[in-house]
Amino acid sequence: MEKNGARLRLGGVGDLWEDAPDLAPTLAGVNGRDFVLLLAHNPDYAEEMPGDRVDLMLAGHTHGGQCTVFGLWAPFIPSRYGQKYRAGVVVAPGTTVLVSRGLGAGTPPVRFAAPPEMMRLVLEHDAGATPQPRPMVSVVGSEAKT
Repeated sequence: MEKNGARLRLGGVGDLWEDAPDLAPTLAGVNGRDFVLLLAHNPDYAEEMPGDRVDLMLAGHTHGGQCTVFGLWAPFIPSRYGQKYRAGVVVAPGTTVLVSRGLGAGTPPVRFAAPPEMMRLVLEHDAGATPQPRPMVSVVGSEAKT
């Protein structure tokens, strides 16, 4: 997508545990100033994703831990990285990841202190800003976790 000289590249990859994620089609034809937004079901892909060309990755899969202790810790999260990708904004090795708790639930179909959520993401291009080699990513209303 292109508007007023700013380009957004939107792509997705197959599920990390059920498919073979292929980032190449998303990055084909991308230049250094494009904003690259990637959809990936499993946030663990951010740890295995080659390079640092993706500006923001949107993911789910973990359901916020589904059953947590006061919303701070979950005894089980379907992630190889434990609590890191439970929910919210995470700074990964090559990108920023926004992990939604989603609306559904896994098995068993129950939630405790991990309420469902629907996110609204607004991307803005500041045409008056000093040109950057790559777009800056900031997510309002969440705290970054490393």
